[in-house]
Amino acid sequence: MSDSAVTAAPDRRREPLKVGMLIIGSLIWDSCDARRKWRAKRLNVTSRTPVSVPIRYGRKSESRGDSYTMVFSPNLEQDLYGRAIVVPCRREVSGIDDLIEEAEWLWAAERNSSRCDCVSGGWGCVSVVEDDANRLPEELRDDWKNHVSDRKGYGEMHGPGEESSPVDHDGFLTIPWPLRGTELHLDALLATATKPNTKYPEPLEVAKAWSVGKGKRYIEYFLNNCAHGITTCQDGDIEDHLKSLWE
Repeated sequence: MSDSAVTAAPDRRREPLKVGMLIIGSLIWDSCDARRKWRAKRLNVTSRTPVSVPIRYGRKSESRGDSYTMVFSPNLEQDLYGRAIVVPCRREVSGIDDLIEEAEWLWAAERNSSRCDCVSGGWGCVSVVEDDANRLPEELRDDWKNHVSDRKGYGEMHGPGEESSPVDHDGFLTIPWPLRGTELHLDALLATATKPNTKYPEPLEVAKAWSVGKGKRYIEYFLNNCAHGITTCQDGDIEDHLKSLWE
């Protein structure tokens, strides 16, 4: 066989990569100006895909009246996984600058603000999700690792008990590749992981937080998540408690 007849394997160091956002909360439905513009300019929301991921309600949010928001929980058994949404980015990634740009826009959307040179804060951080069977080019992995390595407190989001942080020190989310078995083919995802409380709440506690004080204003977080297919294994129990508490 001649050399010309041999098909060379793709060189992923040079090919643009297709990336997307792994969304587990209000980023997909919140109508605030910053998030609405981010979705319109950066994402292809018509190609959203539901995926199975280890998520639960686990972070008490002061900005939501001390009600709970979702967190990644790497110790969850697979039969307790919830459902999230993957949305492709409009632009491809040709190098670290492109990847950082998407990460900074994601963090800006999380903060309901304009873009800045941040990808993390005291309550959470942007991380990369990759397929272990088809890892990103080493140069890009190293560049991302270097970008987050000097961020104070980055990835320090250990869960209750002995649960490890869902984000490792290299800036990668430690969950199984969620797109396996779906029709959507992407090279990597970006996701925001947030710091959980020191104890995961039971469904009744979650429901009570949306039923008293300022938390009542934010029950839309639960209702809109469910309406958009973002769910946890506790949702049925939470809904039952909410019906009793709101009677």
